[in-house]
Amino acid sequence: MQKQLLCSLLFVASLLRYGFASPSLTIPPLDSVLSTIAVSRPRLLLPPGGFAAIQTKIQSDSVCLRWYASVKKSADAYLGSAVSMYAKPDGLRLLDVCREVLKRVYVLGFTYNISGDTAYARRAAQELSAAERFPDWNPVHFLDVGEMTHAFAIGYDWLYGYLSQVQRDSVKNAIITFGFRPYLSAWSTKAWWITTTNNWNLVCNGGVAMGALALKNSADKLCDTIAFRALKSIDSAGAIREYEPDGGWFEGPGYWTYSTQYLFTFMNGCQTALGRDFGLGAVPGLTQTGNFPIYMTGPSAKSFNYADASEGAPQGWWLHWMAQKYSNPLFAIYQYTHASPHPLDIIWYTPGSNGMVPSTTPLDHLFRTVEAASLRSKWLDKNAIFIAMKSGQNGLNHGHLDLGSFVLDANGERWTSDLGSDDYNLPSYFSSPTRWTYYRLRAEGHNTLLINPDSTGGQNLAASTTITRFDSRSGSACMITDLTAAYSAYSQSVKRGIALFNNRSQVLVQDEIKNLAPSTVYWFFHTNDTLSLSNANRVALVHRSGKFLDMRIIAPPNASFSIMAAQPLPSSPAPAGQNANAAFNKLTILVSGVDSTRIVVLCTPIASAAARSDVVAPEVVPLSAPQWPESQSSGLPEYRCARQHFDLSLALTGDNRVLVRGCGVASAALFDGNGACRGKQVKAVSTSAAITIAPLRAGIYLIRTEFDDGRSLVKRVVIP
Repeated sequence: MQKQLLCSLLFVASLLRYGFASPSLTIPPLDSVLSTIAVSRPRLLLPPGGFAAIQTKIQSDSVCLRWYASVKKSADAYLGSAVSMYAKPDGLRLLDVCREVLKRVYVLGFTYNISGDTAYARRAAQELSAAERFPDWNPVHFLDVGEMTHAFAIGYDWLYGYLSQVQRDSVKNAIITFGFRPYLSAWSTKAWWITTTNNWNLVCNGGVAMGALALKNSADKLCDTIAFRALKSIDSAGAIREYEPDGGWFEGPGYWTYSTQYLFTFMNGCQTALGRDFGLGAVPGLTQTGNFPIYMTGPSAKSFNYADASEGAPQGWWLHWMAQKYSNPLFAIYQYTHASPHPLDIIWYTPGSNGMVPSTTPLDHLFRTVEAASLRSKWLDKNAIFIAMKSGQNGLNHGHLDLGSFVLDANGERWTSDLGSDDYNLPSYFSSPTRWTYYRLRAEGHNTLLINPDSTGGQNLAASTTITRFDSRSGSACMITDLTAAYSAYSQSVKRGIALFNNRSQVLVQDEIKNLAPSTVYWFFHTNDTLSLSNANRVALVHRSGKFLDMRIIAPPNASFSIMAAQPLPSSPAPAGQNANAAFNKLTILVSGVDSTRIVVLCTPIASAAARSDVVAPEVVPLSAPQWPESQSSGLPEYRCARQHFDLSLALTGDNRVLVRGCGVASAALFDGNGACRGKQVKAVSTSAAITIAPLRAGIYLIRTEFDDGRSLVKRVVIP
């Protein structure tokens, strides 16, 4: 939401990605851009007479009826509340007030049109009248103007039949005086947000242009100019192209919500008011962008909140409309699951679109360009494992030095967190180099690596990295990123791999580092759960409310965990006023004086602390292994039995270390190379299970029993 961070870096990054932004939209000449405007009301977000259809939908659909009851309850509360007052608590932003006016106008205006009770319309008109008397809508922070103009556009359109001509003129004059004129002034002074590609462009243009759609036929030439310039700015600046190629958003899920809200609301407003959207809906990436909140939100109902964002699940009523427009019911299912009912949820909801996630929906997803990805074990299971990681670029608006950072959900809990933003009013919060003195924005404030810590931010400010491998298979998935550019001052190669494996029941985090000289390497895992260490501090138990996560160091052999406060290291700056992160600790691995190292950490959700003894650690193999991390059979071939018995004549090789997979058999045993039983029965099972016997190393075998009901049992067996 704030002024562009590192403007030159962002501009250069945009040129590298796209070159100069070529037109994506079909924009008519200025004098005909609004020529198809609807005459009747409402014209914004509903077709003329559209409230009658919504009344019928509420009466006939239980979901809409329940949501309407929630909206009406809010409207009833507003009837007895005071009108909003002009206030900038931080001395800069009127934004909270503008958003409150916007929310009230939507809720009161909707409830009036559904119920017919003029008390709601009267209260909405009072809210508008109070904001008309403000000295301004705070154009120095133009987001405020965009949001308030949007509020007045909805008020003018949805209350049109209730308002007197005098009241309509007052609302119109406020939009012109406090919305349109500052907007045109911003154009004349070449305000930075007119040509930026971040959330400011879409919110400022989309919000003010809604005013043009509302007032057309009342202030024609001015409305034409506003709409034309807004479309030109959205198009030529390239903000809409930030969704390419597959719908990700570089400012993170929080600002995806903000940007997409204003873009899609304006897009729908154009459709209902004009019968066209100028090609906005066909821009590459927008057709898929509904996937972004879905795959960036874990079963804990918390998002992977990279950049300046909170971890609440992103939600947006426009997802219902997107589900219809792009024929993707998953968008509506997600919003139904997370909705805090808004009038537009009811307007755009399609009855019956609250079903289950289709079984064919992929579990894993990678968003290119933003280089953020997630893996999960199941859909619609709050206890499922979810892990998300980002790579991508440093130096972007609202970005942190967080390349390689990740979050982890399991058993209904968020086990490691992104701390999110700090206070936007901290000194020079959005200005380099001061921005990188704040802990939450530095590499050490994230779940990533820190090499040779000092007073700098911990990663190269101009680094651009990619996820170089992304594999999704039935029983496992992995993502590997090359982070070398982030640590190029000290390292010749840094790679991080994260895998969900063993029938998607365990997580492996593996870092491979080659330094230019002997170096100090930190590994961080931020958590607000209880931590305890054991086994020479090589095993950590993370626990909360009877739920447990086992974490153990697989490599290097001399490393150990320690527990640190989520605070700056002694070599780091510690500016006054920043968040103390008192609720968090960080599980830490410190490896000193290493030219090269491999850090491997296994994370296993377990049912109880006692279950730690059942955790089986995999054999460490390089990230370059084709089937990493599940390449632990020492290169031996697999042998499959016949349907009802072990057919040892298939291909036993004779080295006494073989893998035999049983299908529908009553028992399994280890055999020598001649097919003779070695006398060690491993496990008796029912005929409804499959058994895998895999050699790990000499004398040690991994026995995995997979039951038809989805349960699995893994044991490590030592046979002399």
